[in-house]
Order: sequence, then structure tokens, then C-alpha cells
Amino acid sequence: MEIIALHGNTLHRLGYNQQSGKMTALIADLEKPAATADLTALNLLPLFNQMSAAQAAFEELAAQKAATEGVITLPTLAEHRPELERQLNLLLAAIDEWHDLAPTPASIAAIGQLDEIIVQIATPALSRRTKSERAPTPAPAP
Repeated sequence: MEIIALHGNTLHRLGYNQQSGKMTALIADLEKPAATADLTALNLLPLFNQMSAAQAAFEELAAQKAATEGVITLPTLAEHRPELERQLNLLLAAIDEWHDLAPTPASIAAIGQLDEIIVQIATPALSRRTKSERAPTPAPAP
């Protein structure tokens, strides 16, 4: 109980970095011979081992994530938008030609699915644009 009182019982409320540091300190204290004897007497050693393994796995994942984020630099949409728009317009024009030349149930279904996707993407964008372009309404006259 002294070790728990020393580290507190609110680790779950902390952020990942603080929580991980405090968990490492708690595990180090619980691995001492006196604490291990207490855990064994209370039949809590398997639970402690499970907690320790979970913390080690978390730290390994956090380290992998940090290493990956440091290496990967994703391109921004702004720098590739003109080319993406050009390619998308070419694709949509080709689908439109395909449908005009030889309409099939497959082309009709594909166009319907694309229309649904475009509406899902465009609706919020158009809404944001409309809100930003809307002039402020004047206050009513007294």
C-alpha cells in the first residue's frame, strides 16, 4: 500500500507521457524484492506481470510511432492540388465519354457511386464556402 500511496491512484487521468513515466517508476518499485514478496503473498504477481508486459508493449509502440513520425514527411494537399484536380477531371471526362459511347448497367452504377461520393465531399466544402461568403446581416432598425 505504501508504494501505491507514493505513486498515487490517478495515473489513468494523466497524459501518455506522464502516465508512461509514472508507470515505469511504479513498476520499478514493485519489482523490488519486498514488493514482489507482497504481490506473491496476495496472489497478485500474475496481474503485475500482465501490467508490466502491457506497459513494455506500450512503450515499444510509442517508440516506433515516434521513430516513424520523424522519418515520414507527407506531402501537403496544397502543393499537389493542381495536378490532382487535372487528373481527376481527366478521369471524370473519360468516365463520361465511356457512358456516352456505350452506356451499360456497370457504367450507370459506377457513375451513380461517383456522384454519391462527390456529393458527400462537396456538400461540406460548399457549405463552408457559403458561410464564409455570406455577408453579415445588419441589425434590425429600432
